[in-house]
Amino acid sequence: MVFGGTFREMLYVATLPHSCFDIVKDLEDSMTQGMVRSSFKTTQLTGGLFQSFVGFKEERPVRFALQQLVNGTTTMKEFRGKGKSLKSGHGKGIPDVIGGALKRNADKHIKYGNDVTSAKAFVDLMENSSTQCFLMEESSITDMQCFLQKQQLKQLLVL
Repeated sequence: MVFGGTFREMLYVATLPHSCFDIVKDLEDSMTQGMVRSSFKTTQLTGGLFQSFVGFKEERPVRFALQQLVNGTTTMKEFRGKGKSLKSGHGKGIPDVIGGALKRNADKHIKYGNDVTSAKAFVDLMENSSTQCFLMEESSITDMQCFLQKQQLKQLLVL
């Protein structure tokens, strides 16, 4: 498969998981048959198509975006935009979102003259927040670790 693009972009495509790489091969076939929606007439993969995906590592969203491009439910321009929107999230999870909300709330309080000098002060400041905060003492964490070690928990295999 040959297409114009930066070295990083070509390397990204070359190292895609098999499930995604197979779709890229299907995409190449769809391009030559004129099946891919584009604002310009092209029959081959062009450089820059995967540029916004370089560095993004999660397979499912990339595979989904590729499938949409191949089956014609999205245009090449929309595909590039999806790469940008996926990267802007950087695969953040719920804890990151909650942490960001708490930080913005604390910043707002600091802006109006309050000061956060300790974890307890932070929890007290967040008392009226929509997100509940709890202060965990070191002894509580140690007690929970001892409790969990005594349990016969099954180990999960994560692939």
